[in-house]
Amino acid sequence: MIGTLTEISAVRQIPGEPPRRWFRTDDLDLIVWCNEVGAPASFQLCYDKRRSERALTWTPERGFLHMAVDDGEGVGVGYKATPILVAGGRFDANRVCDRFAAASGRLPGEIVEFVGNKLKQHPDYVRREDLWKRPSYAFNPTRCAPQAARGSTPTSEPAMATRRPLTQFVESYRFWDVTTLWARERVEHESVVASALARGVICDGLRLQSIDDRWIKGNDRAVEFKGFPYVGYRADPKAPMCVLRASALDHLLGIVNRADAPSREKLSEEFILRRDFRAWLVELDLRLPTFWFGTVVSRGL
Repeated sequence: MIGTLTEISAVRQIPGEPPRRWFRTDDLDLIVWCNEVGAPASFQLCYDKRRSERALTWTPERGFLHMAVDDGEGVGVGYKATPILVAGGRFDANRVCDRFAAASGRLPGEIVEFVGNKLKQHPDYVRREDLWKRPSYAFNPTRCAPQAARGSTPTSEPAMATRRPLTQFVESYRFWDVTTLWARERVEHESVVASALARGVICDGLRLQSIDDRWIKGNDRAVEFKGFPYVGYRADPKAPMCVLRASALDHLLGIVNRADAPSREKLSEEFILRRDFRAWLVELDLRLPTFWFGTVVSRGL
C-alpha cells in the first residue's frame, strides 16, 4: 500500500537557501525549494526509504543528480554517522514516476505538475505505451508502387509492395543515423531517441562500436587496449564487449548519469550492427522499427 505524501508543518529553513516545503510518506520524502513568489524551482525526491534509500535531485543549474543515501550505519560499535549522499547507480525512472503519481493525491497542483514533468524528462524515462508505435502516416510502400500506364498490358513483374525492403540488407548504421531514422519514424525529438539509445548502451547491454572488433587479434577476453583512444565496456559481465573511443564512452555516461545533451560531434564515429540492435529490442520486448526491419511484425522472421 502506497501512502499519500503529506506536508510537514514548520519545516526548518536553512539560511542562505531558498525556502523549502517538505512532504513525506513511509517510503518517500519530497523536498521542494521555491522561488521568491512561492513557485517550485527545484526538488529532491527520496524513495525506497525502507530498503535502500536513494535520492533524485533536480536543479536548474545542474540538472539531474541521482545518489544513494548512506545512513551512517557500521562506522563503529554503538555509533552512527550523519547520513550522506553517495553515487546512486541506475535510476528506475518509470517505477519512481509511477510511485510519485500514486502518492501525490494531496499535493498542490503546481508541485505535482512540476515534479511529474521533470521526472518524465529524465533520460531514463521511457514512454513504453506509445514510444514504439508505428505512426499511421508512416511510409507505405504501396503508395509508391509503380502504376501501369492506362491501356497498357499488365506484366508478371511483382508489385513493389511485395518486395523485401533494401534496408534489411544494411548491416550497420551510424549511431546518429539510427537516431535520425528512428526519431522520424516515431515522430520523436532526436535528443529523446539518442538518450534512450545511450541508456541502452550503458545500462541494458546494447552493443555500440567505434571500430570493428574483428580487426583486433585474439578473442575479447584477451584483448589489450594500449592507450588512447579505445576502451572496452560491458554493461553486464556476460554481455559482449563494446570497443569504444574513450571520449565517446565518457559522453554516453554523461548522457545517462548527468542528463548531458547528446552531441553529434562526440558520437560521430560510433555504429550499431543490425543483429546487435535486434537483440537489444528483443531483450526489452520492443517492436522492431520499420526503417531497418521493414514491415515484419513477428520477431521470429
